[in-house]
Amino acid sequence: MRPLIFIIFALIFAACKQSTPTKKLVIEDLKYSAYYWHFNEKADSFEFYLVHYINIDKNGKFVLMRHNRWMDKPKYFKGSINDTIRRYIDTALLNDNFKTDYSYMTNPNFLYDGFTYCFDYRTEHNKRKQIQFVPHNSPAKINILNTILDTFIYSIKSEISDTLDLKAYTKELNQLFENIEPPPKKLPPPTLKVILFKPPKSSK
Repeated sequence: MRPLIFIIFALIFAACKQSTPTKKLVIEDLKYSAYYWHFNEKADSFEFYLVHYINIDKNGKFVLMRHNRWMDKPKYFKGSINDTIRRYIDTALLNDNFKTDYSYMTNPNFLYDGFTYCFDYRTEHNKRKQIQFVPHNSPAKINILNTILDTFIYSIKSEISDTLDLKAYTKELNQLFENIEPPPKKLPPPTLKVILFKPPKSSK
């Protein structure tokens, strides 16, 4: 376990240092997102909430959206990943035999109250794959890449004024999420039993 922890922290440390990538990604295009069902009290319904999103192209250029605080105005960034992240993306995703679902629903004995994540990518042969997962239910490579990208997303400082049009992709993720985890059902309001008060009969 110690070597694995050392590798994770070494990769995270390197991920925080941006540099221009010297090689292209073998993965043509990678989108990585985090989301969950949020209960909107005003609307009295559950709604899809996209926590963060990053899109990395084959040249290592990225654009990303993140919320620094829950429900705050989204922030947008762009830049380049470094070679350490590029190599791990290729290592983790190139020759994979991953399933497309590692959500908490795959383990009925597993309690989880956090985000669901998605790796959505294309290979050089233009084959698309989408993997939805929660970290603790995932293979080691997925779990490590999740940690590296999460750390990278929240270490970026190069904020931009432009926004990303994520409406169509958010709708696609929403539908994908519903396929494995529909919004929780609202509990019906409790029924109140009306108890009629009957005064005791007076004894004469």
